[in-house]
Amino acid sequence: MIHDAIAQWAIVESVNTFLKEGSARFNTPRRAVSTLRSQFPRPPSAIDISEPSNEVCTVLQALACLACYITPAHPLAIQTRNHRDTKQVAQLVESNWDSCIGPWIMFYIERFLLADTGPSTRRGQEVLDVIAYMIPLLFMYPALCTHSRQAVEQLKHTSPDFPITATRAMITLVEKDHFTWGSWAAALGSVQYYGSGSEVFVTAMVDAALVYQHNVALIYVQHLHRECQRAYTPSQTIDFHGMRCMMLSFAACIHPDSPLYIPFIIHGGVHKLVKLLTTVICRRKTLQHIPSKSKKLEDPHAVIAVTIVHLGMSFARSPTTVCDVIDGGLIMAIFKANRFYEFEESIPPDGNRGELVSESFADILETISIFFVYPSVLHRFLNAAKRVVDLGLLDTLATGSRRLIEVWKKCHDLARNMHQICRRMKARGLSRCGYSKCPMQIKGKPPCNVEITRYFRCSACRTITYCSRNCARLSWKEFHREQCQKLIDDGKFLRGHPAHVDTIFQKELIRTYIHRHKPEVYEAITNFIQQNTSGFWQIIGVPRIVVVLDFCRSDFMSANAITIFDLENLLTKDARLANFSEQVSFISQVDEAALRENRILVVTFVPSVGSGYGQDRAWPVGVDTIPASWSSGDDSDYSDDFPSDSEGCGETGVVDQSNEDVD
Repeated sequence: MIHDAIAQWAIVESVNTFLKEGSARFNTPRRAVSTLRSQFPRPPSAIDISEPSNEVCTVLQALACLACYITPAHPLAIQTRNHRDTKQVAQLVESNWDSCIGPWIMFYIERFLLADTGPSTRRGQEVLDVIAYMIPLLFMYPALCTHSRQAVEQLKHTSPDFPITATRAMITLVEKDHFTWGSWAAALGSVQYYGSGSEVFVTAMVDAALVYQHNVALIYVQHLHRECQRAYTPSQTIDFHGMRCMMLSFAACIHPDSPLYIPFIIHGGVHKLVKLLTTVICRRKTLQHIPSKSKKLEDPHAVIAVTIVHLGMSFARSPTTVCDVIDGGLIMAIFKANRFYEFEESIPPDGNRGELVSESFADILETISIFFVYPSVLHRFLNAAKRVVDLGLLDTLATGSRRLIEVWKKCHDLARNMHQICRRMKARGLSRCGYSKCPMQIKGKPPCNVEITRYFRCSACRTITYCSRNCARLSWKEFHREQCQKLIDDGKFLRGHPAHVDTIFQKELIRTYIHRHKPEVYEAITNFIQQNTSGFWQIIGVPRIVVVLDFCRSDFMSANAITIFDLENLLTKDARLANFSEQVSFISQVDEAALRENRILVVTFVPSVGSGYGQDRAWPVGVDTIPASWSSGDDSDYSDDFPSDSEGCGETGVVDQSNEDVD
């Protein structure tokens, strides 16, 4: 990294030398423009980027001087006393963009920056570096124009290929980690800000990936990694302003509905976002050069805010990515972000506060709590929460956000509740072995030593669990050999399946839920029947009803998760079942049997394992039945006959943390 810093310093010195030579020749912006108009109105059709002609270099000097003169704080503008008339320079660029400036800019981008192969000579590389340095400065001219939006629209009108060409150039320079990548991100961000919208640039980012074969998702992930590494290099720091602009551009096109989302997840994007958060928040040396509550903290705060928002819309499609977020240290980052909470509170209410970090963290905690139906997420969260409690971080939390504190307490209480259910499930001796003929799957309560049984997960599909290697071998011979490859293939397209141990735990949650909320369930059934016993329904009879439990919400253990549906509407119109034809058929079969036994169907949805199931992100995990009417004798079906926290298999208290054997 030190060698890279030295090489970058040498490149910057070379660019400065080129600019000084140009300023001696074009000491005023009008001289530069008049030379372009009279001598070089249009670029040549052929060019050797390794040996650029004098014409190409002369025009580059003129444009580079214009770019410097349009930047008020640029040393060259101050030295030549052109920094006082930057608005006039901007108007000069605007009026001459179509006639001579625009064609040359597009020529430099297409022939140099987007060339299939780079220059093979030092002179060619120096010219390329100047081009990369000069163009983003020139793109800032609309911000200085009297009518900025009109200037941007004229720019896009006179140069129709500008959005896709400039976007591809930025992606290329980010990929190469060129020292100008931050300037390009800021320039394109400025054009989007002053333009009529960012949709055209979002489309350009997607086209760069799908049409021009730029690996946009991987480039973004790799750059996040590089910036995190810079924080650990003594001679370098994170370019927060460049990161702020760059992340806004990439995050706008990498979301769950984008074709770039799955590649982003596969390349470890969620892990890198969390790494960036912990690097900036938890590592004190990263921001030691910025005083507390200083205005210089604005860019780091913006980077954190963008990262959290991007993380929030990226990680909530799979328990695997939720586990990555917790393992990466997000919970600790929430409680160590006091510096940013204090900075937010120092911003006046009428100031540009943007998205509050504390509020975004609260949203993420609520999302994590939805995945407590998966033991792997539940146990990781409890372990992280234990560290928070042991270190006393809740008492030192310096945020005025009551919502963040309230959401944390709700999440912690819910997790403890889920852990209690999990412990009681184990104490009941419920087998979690995926082999249907396992000797442990017998009626009656097994002995207490069943709790110490170690479970194994299939090393290929990572989905089915077994209590012993013998059960694993027998299961492989009988049915899992054919099932395993399908599970692996589905996982590659982020269409994973809940592990067997997940399904067992989720069914226990359903059983517990129905026992706890039986009055609310039957009250909802009664209300639905009363609303549908008049008029049309009085003639043909009440439709078949189904109790739907929505566990895809943060309060999934409350009565709010209950909804009563007409079975036909659920099977044919509910988007949550759109991708599950086999489950729809199975639900219909179970309902036919339930009808004969005078029982009512219960269908439960949990968050899906992966993002390949569509927008609704729900998995129909459980199909059960309950009696059509509630009587005291029916309560045995869903009795809550668990041992207390001090009974059972020798566990000593509900706050004790136990790791899932097959995490």
